[in-house]
Amino acid sequence: MLIGADADDIWGHWDRMYQETLLTGRQGIALRAISAVDMALWDLAAKRRILPLAVMLGGAVRLVPAYASVGYYQPDDGEWAKAVHREIRFNVEHGFSDHKIKVGGLSIKEDADRVRAAIDAMDGRGRLALDANNAYRDFSEALHAARVFEKAAGDDGLWWFEEPLSPDDYAGHAELAYRLETPVATGEIHQTRHEFRRLVEQRSADILQPDVGVLGGVREWIRVTRAAERSNISCLRRTFTISSFL
Repeated sequence: MLIGADADDIWGHWDRMYQETLLTGRQGIALRAISAVDMALWDLAAKRRILPLAVMLGGAVRLVPAYASVGYYQPDDGEWAKAVHREIRFNVEHGFSDHKIKVGGLSIKEDADRVRAAIDAMDGRGRLALDANNAYRDFSEALHAARVFEKAAGDDGLWWFEEPLSPDDYAGHAELAYRLETPVATGEIHQTRHEFRRLVEQRSADILQPDVGVLGGVREWIRVTRAAERSNISCLRRTFTISSFL
């Protein structure tokens, strides 16, 4: 469909690709393929203009903050908390002050021990976020887990609680965002502006996490971040993740 077409017609190509997938699902692997093509076209457009993509889109090249994502359930002599402490200390020694660890893969009590270990390793500096990767079955379980984790973090608190529920549970995420002091983040595997519209309208997150490689590429990412700004919802401008496996 795109062979021989004008590479600069990026917005038009997105519409045509999306229309072509209407009968084959519109989402899933089809949207990720559209994302890849869209990202490549934007990258080519920036290179032709000898500009970084950020500048071509109206931004600037500048330093941005980063956090270290660890805690992928790597046991150290059978002690999960010890493994997290070691990983956090490694990242602190390499200049990171902010961190994120996984939760939801063990019992709530065991994960709370890992949260305490991470906070201890941070030694009172920086912020800690938790990523559940949609692990909890329902709102009640997620709320209980969050309360336990907040207590484990103590006065340091938690930066955010990420993807506690299924991405389809908009109401559950909204109730958590309303009830919890810790900000609720989601959106990493949501696709297109249509799904993000539901997140925004139902106030299902304090922090949106659009992933350019998942939601439909740069075009949809632009639309989602604009919608988040209009609704005064924080948007983690996520394009990709580099994970450290120690």
